[in-house]
Parts: sequence; structure tokens; C-alpha cells
Amino acid sequence: MRNKFKLILVTAMLCLSVSGIAEAAKKRTAVDREDLYGSEPFFMTEWLTSFLSWERTYKLNYDIDSLRNQLGECLPNETANLKAYAGRGSVFHVNTRHYRDELEYVEFEYVAPIQVPPAKVARAEVNKPYYLCKDSNITSPNYYQQVGGVTTGISIIPLKIRNDFTLSGDSSIGPYVGMSGDEFTLMGVFGFTQLTIPVSTTGPELETRTGLTVALGINWKVKEYFNIGLVGGIDHVAGDAGDRFTYQDKPWASFSIGYTLTR
Repeated sequence: MRNKFKLILVTAMLCLSVSGIAEAAKKRTAVDREDLYGSEPFFMTEWLTSFLSWERTYKLNYDIDSLRNQLGECLPNETANLKAYAGRGSVFHVNTRHYRDELEYVEFEYVAPIQVPPAKVARAEVNKPYYLCKDSNITSPNYYQQVGGVTTGISIIPLKIRNDFTLSGDSSIGPYVGMSGDEFTLMGVFGFTQLTIPVSTTGPELETRTGLTVALGINWKVKEYFNIGLVGGIDHVAGDAGDRFTYQDKPWASFSIGYTLTR
């Protein structure tokens, strides 16, 4: 009876040991896969980290199976250096240290799978250099989109709703700097505006003066490099003309039409 009890005890201990080893291996495999392919962004984390990072990051809008892991010539039907693939939704950044005219040097932060992986081509890994041929891989601005980091462009503000709810045709144009996310960009605009102001405080005559516009807002991509946004800001006129300008440094609201210079 005692021997039987010992046998049961030893068997139970062996089962627990095997189970523990299997679980540890399973966890190690999960960590290995994370090391290889990155962690898929959780809800809101990608949005948050994109605004906290100055480095420009991009997301693939299509599967790509022609990543190269070494330098080579971008020749038609050349397949010697085609070594890896990455699925739609993969996130990468561009490394300018290895810049070449015909090649883009990229490193992935997350690699999404492909439903039907190409034969004899390995899945790309994170933090490993790969090269894209510009002529065949990323010529279309819709092939990928910026989802993080600094972006710049030109913004046009065609009209303004003043603080007393009057509509003004004092348009503004100028550069903007923004922090991009997957869905939208937070931006600051600094530009020039043509303002109509009284020549004197008593007379009806008007004159046009160039003033400065400072605005903050948000924009969304509508097509390729174009975007639309909502902005709010102030106008400022220097000198004595500012004393005659009714809306000097007073808030206004409007919409903007923009063109993205970095992508």
C-alpha cells in the first residue's frame, strides 16, 4: 500500500514537472514571437505613443512580399534578394543612415501576418534592416500612411468666424507643424493674413494690412497628400494699425485646407 502511494506521488510530481516545462516553453515561445514580430498595438496605445514620439512611423496599407535583407540592384524581375514579407498593418520607420536613391531602408516595429504567405519567403522581423525598392514598392502615397511623429505642410484658412459671430473673409496661409496619429494630426499654424481695417478711428475708409496668424487645430487626410481641418486662433497687426483693428488678438474659428509635405 505504501509503495503504491509512493508511485502515485512520484507520478503526480512528474506530471506537474512536465506541465511546468510545457507552460514555460509556451511562454518562452510567445516571448520569442514577440521579439521576432513585435506586439500588436492594443486599443488606444498606438494612438497615444504616436503623439509621444518624434520619430516618423508608418503603417502599410497593403501586403508586401519583396523586402530585401541586403543591398542589391532594383532590376526588373530580380529576385535574388527578396527575403521577407510583411502584412497589411505592419508598422515601420525609415532609417536615413543607409539612404540610397533607389532604396528605402526601413525597420519594423510590428509585423502583421499575411493570410496566404508567399512560398520560400520568410516573415520579416522587428528591429532588423530591410530595403524597399522605391520604383516598385512605395511609389503610391496610398501604399502606406504616417501614423506617428512630426509632420509638416502648408495650410490655407479661407475665412474666419470672429468672436462676435461675424463672418470674415480675411484669409490666411502659412506652414504648419503637427504630431501625427493614425487617424488625425494635431497641428500648429503660423502664417500671414490679409486684414481689412479702418484707416482711422472716425472715418469709414478702409485699408488692407498684412498681419500675423497663429492657430491650433486638428486635420484629417482626405486624399493622398491633402487634408482638411478645424482650427482656432488669433490675428495680430503690428504698429498703430493694431489699435484700429477691431479683432486684434481676439479668437476666431474656421476650417483649413492643407497639403502635407512629409509622408
